[in-house]
Amino acid sequence: MLLAVLLTGLAVGLVFTRLLDSVRDGMARAGTAHAVVDVAFALDRLEWRAIAGEPLPEIRPEFDRTADLLRNVLPGDESADAVQVRQAAAAYAAAVDQELALLEAGERALALELDETVVDPSFELVLERAEAIAERETAAARTTNRLTRTVAWVTVAGGALVVALGVLIGLRHREQREQQRRTETVNRRFRSLVESSADVITVVSDVDRVVVMSPSLGFLGAIARIERPVRMVDLLPPDRLIEWRQYDQLVELGQVVDPFELSVPRHDGSLAVVEAVGRPLAGEPGHRVWVWRDVSQRTALEAELSHRAFHDSLTGLANRALLLDRTTHALSRAERSGEPLAVLLCDLDDFKTINDALGHHHGDELLLMVTARMAGCLRASDTLARLGGDEFAVLLENTDLELATGLAERILGAVGDQLTLAERELFPTLSIGVAAFERGVATDELLRRADVAMYEAKRSGKGRAEVYRPGLVQAGNDPLVLQSELRRAVADGALTLVYQPTVSLVDGSVSSVEALVRWTHPKLGPIPPMTFIPMAEASGTIVALGKWVLAEACRAAMTLTGSDGTGITMHVNVSPHQLNDPTWVTFVKTTLAETGLAPELLVLEVTEGSLLANPASFERLLELHGHGVRLAIDDFGTGYASITYLQRLPIDILKIDRAFVSGDALPPDERRAFLNTIISMAQNLQLTSVAEGVETDEQRLEVASLGCDRGQGYLWARPVDLATLHDTIAGLHPGLPARPEASGGVGR
Repeated sequence: MLLAVLLTGLAVGLVFTRLLDSVRDGMARAGTAHAVVDVAFALDRLEWRAIAGEPLPEIRPEFDRTADLLRNVLPGDESADAVQVRQAAAAYAAAVDQELALLEAGERALALELDETVVDPSFELVLERAEAIAERETAAARTTNRLTRTVAWVTVAGGALVVALGVLIGLRHREQREQQRRTETVNRRFRSLVESSADVITVVSDVDRVVVMSPSLGFLGAIARIERPVRMVDLLPPDRLIEWRQYDQLVELGQVVDPFELSVPRHDGSLAVVEAVGRPLAGEPGHRVWVWRDVSQRTALEAELSHRAFHDSLTGLANRALLLDRTTHALSRAERSGEPLAVLLCDLDDFKTINDALGHHHGDELLLMVTARMAGCLRASDTLARLGGDEFAVLLENTDLELATGLAERILGAVGDQLTLAERELFPTLSIGVAAFERGVATDELLRRADVAMYEAKRSGKGRAEVYRPGLVQAGNDPLVLQSELRRAVADGALTLVYQPTVSLVDGSVSSVEALVRWTHPKLGPIPPMTFIPMAEASGTIVALGKWVLAEACRAAMTLTGSDGTGITMHVNVSPHQLNDPTWVTFVKTTLAETGLAPELLVLEVTEGSLLANPASFERLLELHGHGVRLAIDDFGTGYASITYLQRLPIDILKIDRAFVSGDALPPDERRAFLNTIISMAQNLQLTSVAEGVETDEQRLEVASLGCDRGQGYLWARPVDLATLHDTIAGLHPGLPARPEASGGVGR
């Protein structure tokens, strides 16, 4: 009997042991499944860090280790459930690996699309299958455990009860740990999202108390007066706290309010521009979520673009637009008060000779020296402006003709002092025209009078000042006469075209040339484009001039086209007036058909101002692009076009203004930062970037190192006529043939 009891007890013990082993095995499999979930979440956090912009070389090693762990889950378990989990885990690791590869290649849009369509579903599938195993094994373990308790209670009474209670306590602890693990998983994912954000997220209670804040204060850490703000008064300056509360009250009422900006001082004394967006917190009455974003760089760039719209890029002086605006307002005040007012128009004598002899770089240096000397003669209330090239203007408020004339003489004396440029001694001189305010005289007329007086000073020997007086207008000086002669020159074909190549910064090949119009007056000699182009625009002659240039340029382009139809692209500048012409699109298409030039070999260059001039310009440019003609933005960075225009228009090429390449208007570091920003933007928008005004090999190396595609400037070639162009191209790219036998005329 004792033996039977012992054998029975032994048998029961063996059964009991097997049941306990089954429970442990089931819980172990459940624990392994939960480990799969933890590894998947670890890989998910790495993915979020990569999308948030952390350097991929820092993420990649940790990703490889985590992905290997995920691919080798449930080792040795060949059950159907385990195989499915391994397959899902391997697919998720492969999808994240593909997403990181897209980010490394700069394909962010494709990476985000892959994240949404493949990565997130793969992640959810891993969680679903792993948690299914965990739940099933936990349930099976509980069932086995109940059986174990029954056997133990029947056979071993009190001892079994103790064991059962121990098992129950263990299971309870496991359930609690399981619930805690799930809660921690949710919290980890939330923290991963918050920590990956560049913004600062706060939850504010109904008493302005900060109850939740991003783990890292981010930029607010430099603003908050204490290390961990607990109330909004710790974050915001007192003078903006009332304004924020007004917004906050609207948010608490559930109203959707636009983001508002405020400037708050940092600890170092600088100002940070912060944009705040508030929304009610769902399920928490009286609580609001406020997201804070540092927009200092964006607002600084907007301010810089606004400044550049009204200031000269080289000298930083007011430009023509700002001068006209200030002069118009000054004349209005003078009409009301009767206070005197005068305008000086100043032109640097023989600047073209200096520019040609010493180069544009030293020409810019001379302009900056002259600007500094002129500014030193003026009061703080006077406006010194650069109108373009070597032409300046001075607006003198509350200044009569006698004082204005004396100031002009003082400027002549200051500018005329000896200076050293390129190891040469120079004595620059100005020709100055002086015009005083008279009632009823508008801005244009006042500037015209100063211009006429300035030309009289040049005609009288230069280096002097002349006061406007009736009778000074002569044929050579009268803009109206020049406009008429320009119109006649266009009609008679008396203009000429020259061409400047664009060179690849990678292999030095010539892929395109730009057509530039020139006018040589029979009496006055060469008239600079900066003089006659604005004149043509003001008189409306620009439309006829533009059509002539386009037709001649297309005929010239055909001489650069091979028998197989390939050729060098021709760039032609287009003014806002041409884009406003309803017949322009038809003319372009007709010209291409008549000359036989393929549309893709024609590039139309428009300025940023053209994009803002007329909404109809968009439709015409879109139609031409649809016809095959390519589009370029010229002198980019000097206007005030929004990035939106670049996205709406099918722009192919971005030409960077020479001020960012060779200009001294900005400090070197700031100039290089702007240059890098523009080139990076062109790369992100998949546009071809062209650096204008490249004159030295150092400038070429700089723009090439930043990723610029092409260059244009005196380093390679000056603008030349068509006959010389063929030889110039052959010299730049020896693999190309010299001038072909057939040639097309482009004027005289």
